[in-house]
Amino acid sequence: MKGDITLKILEVISETLLAMGDVAVAILESPYGASARQMGRVADRRQAEREKSKRLTEQELVAHRRFRNLMSNLKRQGFIAEQERGNKKLLALTRKGRSALDRLRARSGQGLPVAKSYSAESTSRWVIVAFDIPERERYKRGWFRDVLKALGLRMIQKSVWLGKIKIPRSLLRDIKKLKLAEYVEIFEVTKTGSLEHLL
Repeated sequence: MKGDITLKILEVISETLLAMGDVAVAILESPYGASARQMGRVADRRQAEREKSKRLTEQELVAHRRFRNLMSNLKRQGFIAEQERGNKKLLALTRKGRSALDRLRARSGQGLPVAKSYSAESTSRWVIVAFDIPERERYKRGWFRDVLKALGLRMIQKSVWLGKIKIPRSLLRDIKKLKLAEYVEIFEVTKTGSLEHLL
């Protein structure tokens, strides 16, 4: 939960320079799953209202205090820094913050290609996909299963899939880019019945 909030904060700050109050508004009032850009729009819309309404309920005060503590912690760790712009202090993501954002995105499964983004071409040849992705990479393993399902392959066992599709080159590139090639085997059954190793 705390990691999710940190991820959201770093994402919003990575998209644009915002004042601390605007970051809080963007995170707290955006719908679940909103992008950093959408949260920035919420912050812009609500800024005028936030300035008019200075009274906070007790619950809002507690949430505000927690948020300020989290922001102080992120500054202390060197993930965010204040920058002067005119008469305003704005927050910006540091290089260390960018690295933390990348780690949090990877841990949460973000930063992986969209599973349905690969286009599947039918073929007359059978393709067999077998993989043994380790537990420490389970978010990549879940992503890979989603990709295989989206391509139209059928699960024979949890780690063995079969289908008559041509594996997209972009998927083969992404498997290598995500450092999964050593855990994935892709074979195509040729006309003679032998297996041709694709990856």
